[in-house]
Amino acid sequence: MKKFERWMVGVDVSNPETNLLKNVSAIADRFTPNEIHLVYVIKELDIPKEVLMDIPDLMLPDLKLRKAKLEEMATKAFHPEQPVSMHVLSGNQLTELLKFENARKIDLAILGRRNMNRVGVLSKKVVRKSACSVMLMPDSYIEEVKSILVPLDFSDYSDLAMSVVNDFVKADLGPIVHALHVYKDATKYLSQVFETADEIDAILSKRGEINERLTAYAKHELEEYLTKMKKPSVQRHIASIERGKSVGQPIDAMIDRLRPDLLIMGSKGKTTSATALLGEVSESVLPHNGQHMTLIIKLAGENKGFLRSLLNLGR
Repeated sequence: MKKFERWMVGVDVSNPETNLLKNVSAIADRFTPNEIHLVYVIKELDIPKEVLMDIPDLMLPDLKLRKAKLEEMATKAFHPEQPVSMHVLSGNQLTELLKFENARKIDLAILGRRNMNRVGVLSKKVVRKSACSVMLMPDSYIEEVKSILVPLDFSDYSDLAMSVVNDFVKADLGPIVHALHVYKDATKYLSQVFETADEIDAILSKRGEINERLTAYAKHELEEYLTKMKKPSVQRHIASIERGKSVGQPIDAMIDRLRPDLLIMGSKGKTTSATALLGEVSESVLPHNGQHMTLIIKLAGENKGFLRSLLNLGR
C-alpha cells in the first residue's frame, strides 16, 4: 500500500479498540506510511452556544482526559519509531472526520468494526462520502494476511485493487490471492411468455447453450485480464447470477468458503458500487466467517468536489 502515505484512524476511546490499533500497527510495519493520525471525536454538548461563549473552557478537562487515554492506547499498540500523532476533536463525528481528511490530505481512512453482522452507520457514511480509500477493520487481531479476495469486473477500480495486491506481494507477505469475476447468466438475455410445452423446451435448450458460452467467455476474460496484469499464480474463480439477483451474493458465498483475511474491492465498477455491496456483502457475513479486513479503493480525487461542497469549503 505504498500509495497510501497518510492514514487516518477513527478511534473510540470510550470503548477501547485494542485490536484495531494492533492491526494498524502491524500493517504499518510492512508498508511504512509517512503519517498515522489517530482521531477521536467527542460529541458536542447539547448546550446553547451563548452559554458556551461564557464558558469557553467547559470541555477542556474532558478533552485532556480523552487525549491521555488515546496516548495510552497508542503506546500499547505502536512502536516508538512509527509516525503516530493523536487528535481529539469535538463536534459531529462524520463532519469532523471528513474535515480532518480534507485538511491533512489523507490517503486511507481506517475504521473499526465491532459487530461483523453489520456495518455501522458512521462507517457507511464515511465510505460513501470520503474522498479517500477506506479500510474497515474487525475487532480481532489479524496476525498475518494469508489470503486476499479481490472481486474483479476489469474496470479501473479492478486495476487499483490489483496494484494493492502487488504491494502485499512485494512486502513478502506471501498471501494466497483469489480473484472472483461475477457475470450474469442467460436469464439476463432471455425473457418471454411461454404458451406451449414446445416453447418451454426450446427456451430451456437455448438457455443451456447460452450459459455454456457465457461461462467460457467469463473464464476467458478473467484469464486474459490476469495475464495482462502478470498474475499467473492468482487463484481464478467465476460465479454467475440470475437476472434480478445481487452481485453481492456470490461474493458473500466466496467469503464464506474462503474466509479471507482481506477483501479488496473498488468503490465503483461497471455494474455496481462498494457502497451498495456494503449492505449486500459486509453486513450479511456472519461472525464465524467474517473476521476479515475490507479495503474499499477509490480513484484519486473521487468525491473531492462533493466533499468540499458538503463541508462548505472554498475551491
